[in-house]
Amino acid sequence: MNKKAAIAAVIALTSILRACEAPPQPVDLILTDARVYRADRHDSLSSTLVIDNGRILAAGDASLLERFEGPTRALQGRLVLPGFHDAHTHLIYGGRQLMQCDLSGLFSIVAIQSKLADCDSALD
Repeated sequence: MNKKAAIAAVIALTSILRACEAPPQPVDLILTDARVYRADRHDSLSSTLVIDNGRILAAGDASLLERFEGPTRALQGRLVLPGFHDAHTHLIYGGRQLMQCDLSGLFSIVAIQSKLADCDSALD
């Protein structure tokens, strides 16, 4: 095979391989320039986190931007703790909060009376 034919074959093969690459998968959100805590046995950090339909699809480096596309938010080195939710309450405060009735933004006697009636019926 001569040199020109070899170059043409390489170019053709490269074009075919590029055409076979899957297009980037659309996702809801891509967090970049982050410190994503992985919670693995090495306590490793990733710089990119891909989220779709409320679930984490991938965590890794910036090369994930080749596989996924969507709205991107650069976090400027901020820490991300996936799955960490502080959802506890102290019973006394949770119970007291259930008994509160938020009247903010209500300016008429009728609106206040209606809201108080709703809050009262919610306690039954």
